[in-house]
Amino acid sequence: MKLKAGILLCFSLTFFSLTYSQKYHPSSDTTLPVPFTVYHFQYHQDSNLWKTHSQIIKMHLLYPEKPREKYNLFSTYLFFALIFMLLIVLLIRILNPDYFLNIFRNTYSTTSFLDNLSKKEAQSFLLINNIILDIIFIFSLSLFFLKLSEIRSVMGYWQIFRIITLLYLVQIMIIRIFYRVFFKRGTENVHLSQILTFNRMAGVLLIPFLILIYFASPPINKFAFEIIKVFLIVMILFRLIKNYFIIKKINLSNLFYVLLYLCVFEISLYFAIIKEFIGLNHN
Repeated sequence: MKLKAGILLCFSLTFFSLTYSQKYHPSSDTTLPVPFTVYHFQYHQDSNLWKTHSQIIKMHLLYPEKPREKYNLFSTYLFFALIFMLLIVLLIRILNPDYFLNIFRNTYSTTSFLDNLSKKEAQSFLLINNIILDIIFIFSLSLFFLKLSEIRSVMGYWQIFRIITLLYLVQIMIIRIFYRVFFKRGTENVHLSQILTFNRMAGVLLIPFLILIYFASPPINKFAFEIIKVFLIVMILFRLIKNYFIIKKINLSNLFYVLLYLCVFEISLYFAIIKEFIGLNHN
């Protein structure tokens, strides 16, 4: 049930991002053209309608719309979106404090993670909470890469969002398909649960730092951005090491299969993200 919900979520997010990107085609030229209707009134220059058109033309010629204004509008929407997500996280924390405690405890404690994994009712926690935090993680990570690439457009954000969603879906599918070839049945649940737990914890922690990065003044925003970079690198390394020992302990496989797991299911994904991000940044 958890896998079906995760795959359905990824497909839904991918479809939404693809649909949005097809509908939204921003233009580099933000100035408004001269209305064609003005020429119909060139012989009636004394009329109020002609004067109104003349004022509009002069206003747009002397004070054309700047691309910065679109970015300011995007920043306004972004601010309210981050505040809304922060309120949702706080609401989940208030209504179900044990859920948050299990997420952070399972992130750093192997014993707690395996104990909760063995309990069927605790394995999925609350499905609606998991879906919400998965969306928050993808949204937050997309904003991080948007800031890292210094792209200032809504189209650029949805392109990053689509890449992360697709890679997220591909990772889940690869783990489900190829884990049964090299490992014992059921081992993929351990890996998927560990990945989703780390991602949900990261999504929650990224929200306050993203607010500082986008809306705080220097040097606070730069300091928060550096903290996020260090946090993500440390989290990835810690997750690789922890997953290595968990899979080795549960599966009792030889070292070759465990190293294969690291290369195929973890490291290759990060290289794919870096490759896509570099290509997007150059474009």
